[in-house]
Amino acid sequence: MKPAALLLAVVAAASAATTPATPALAAYLPWRRSDRTSWFKGWSGLRMPTGPDGDATELTVAYVHEETLAVVELGKARALRNCELIELFEPSDLVVAQSMMRNTTRFKKAIKINFDEMMGLMDSCQQLHTPSLEQRPEAKRISRNARRVPKNLFSNTLNNPVAIFSGIVPGTKWCGTGDIAATYYDLGTEKSMDRCCRSHDLCPIKLRSYQNKYSLINNSIYSKSHCECDSAFYRCLKDLNSPTADVMGNIYFNIVQVPCVEHVEDSKRDAAPGKQQAMQFSKQQLAY
Repeated sequence: MKPAALLLAVVAAASAATTPATPALAAYLPWRRSDRTSWFKGWSGLRMPTGPDGDATELTVAYVHEETLAVVELGKARALRNCELIELFEPSDLVVAQSMMRNTTRFKKAIKINFDEMMGLMDSCQQLHTPSLEQRPEAKRISRNARRVPKNLFSNTLNNPVAIFSGIVPGTKWCGTGDIAATYYDLGTEKSMDRCCRSHDLCPIKLRSYQNKYSLINNSIYSKSHCECDSAFYRCLKDLNSPTADVMGNIYFNIVQVPCVEHVEDSKRDAAPGKQQAMQFSKQQLAY
């Protein structure tokens, strides 16, 4: 099913209704039990303003699959106006996010959807550009005063490719280990590439560093995302057609060749929303 069709199906449904890291490696990990709460952003509360044509949000709905909560604003004819994707680190995060939304909207409860539906929704969200939210007054001020990103942006990373997993790439807030963004809408000066990294970071199915999940153990210093999220990341970087994105893609897919996680054959098709699915590691098949 195409992303647009998936989105319509999801909207129709709405209308009808770990393992701790070792101390020596702790500094390199994007997620640690001791500071997990510092990574959970919750819901920002930012809403899409009424457009010049009078278009306004008529319905706010939330969908959830595994580690991703998608809060969407729908306008006339249930057209998608805005998205905010929230990463969930543990079950209680969903409870907190829903509580935050109930305080300011008529929202009741997030709707569980399957993996394909969430990926289709995320693809539609990725195509949205919301400058009124991404360029808040304080963000504009920072952007005007920011230095131009140097040409040797990845020089150190090229000498040591794994270094990309122990920090944030200059000019971005989402590319590298974890993120340093305040909210979903908080992007660095390299906005286009940051959007690619943001979407990849928010993959609904992944194993973080040294995490035990889906009967798998990730013994790496970096997260391993679902193979379909890696494919979307690959396409996003390629579409940018920029030297910076090409270096990022070369490091991730060619040099480090980060393995991914995929559904065991037929498990995705047979599993109902909310039921844990059988997963397996897969060698990276994409060459940038």
